[in-house]
Parts: sequence; structure tokens; C-alpha cells
Amino acid sequence: FGFEQEELRPYFALDNVLDGLFGLCRRLYGVEIVRSDGEAEVWHADVGFFKVLDEASGEHLASFFLDPYARPENKRGGAWMGVCVGRSKVLDRKPVAYLTCNGSPPVDGKPSLMTFDEVTTLFHETGHGLQHMLTKVAHAPAA
Repeated sequence: FGFEQEELRPYFALDNVLDGLFGLCRRLYGVEIVRSDGEAEVWHADVGFFKVLDEASGEHLASFFLDPYARPENKRGGAWMGVCVGRSKVLDRKPVAYLTCNGSPPVDGKPSLMTFDEVTTLFHETGHGLQHMLTKVAHAPAA
């Protein structure tokens, strides 16, 4: 379509992207994702903590940490999903994931404006996270 990455940034403020992503998760998987900052200790002020709830029952299914921004001084490049806690029926553990990206941070009090590639990366890593968090396998080594 002939668009440049920079031309699209104004349409991709992180909060708007998260609203769209979480709405898509609700429609596709029947889950509600809610920000739950303060319910878990985080390693940096930019990191958010979220709970994944069953939309119909409100049951807490899983949680994840989202570390969205680049910090070249102490964070490696790239993006990844990591397992914090695996699901275990025996141990009554709910899955917890780390979703780590290196997106554009906020500048001068203005919100983070993401490139289309950064949006794609966030959706990609969230997909990995959902696979981990929504598993129905009851035993952690296989979940």
C-alpha cells in the first residue's frame, strides 16, 4: 500500500494497541485480560502485570507480565515469551508468562507510539503467551 512505518505510528499508541489486542483475545478465546498492577512485584516501573479471566465465569485462568519497552542499558534486544510458572493441577498452579518486547518507549511525557513491526511483534509474543496460559494440559512438564 506504500505506507512508511513512521506514518503509522500515530495510530499505534501502546494503550490503544493493547485495547485492540485484548478485545481480539476476548472475541477469539472468551477471555478478559485486565491490568492488575500492584498484585505482583515487577523488576522495572515500565512492566505491567495482567490477569487472564474467563469471560463467562470470571474465573482467574492465568497471568502475565508485559515488559514492552527497549532499555538498551540493561535489556537484551529482541522479543520473547518466557514461562514464569507452568500450569499444574496437582500443585494447584495457574500459568504465568513473561511477554518481553523492545518497543519504542514513551518520549517527553507522550505515549509510546509503536511501529507496525512492533505491533506485529507484540501480537506474535502474545500468541506464544496464550498458548502457554490457556493450555488445558494438567501437568506442568507437558503443559
